[in-house]
Amino acid sequence: MKETNLNDDKPYTDERGKFKEGNPGGGRPEGTVSIVSALKRKLEEVYPGDDNKKEKKKYADIIVDTILNKGIDDKDVGMLKDITDRVDGKPAQSLDVKATGDININIVKYTDGDKDTV
Repeated sequence: MKETNLNDDKPYTDERGKFKEGNPGGGRPEGTVSIVSALKRKLEEVYPGDDNKKEKKKYADIIVDTILNKGIDDKDVGMLKDITDRVDGKPAQSLDVKATGDININIVKYTDGDKDTV
């Protein structure tokens, strides 16, 4: 059974599984709601919270403060590690592969649905 585009009941792909010409690549149909987009908008809004405070903070700033304070106050090394990984990225991991004997590599080139060995 072929997947169909919810917008117009036309198949996304041809018989080989490739996107048909003019198809925007599938993705989210127009008019759908993205929870990520809604969260990003909300994080940029100012938190109404305590009216007595002079300085108003955005939701994003309050979340960051809360996470940092909890990690530091609880001496939660796991949380602090997660924070640094989010900021700096995880350290690169190396992979050392050693092979013995012959290694065969097959390179396959696809052209117009036909399979040709190069």
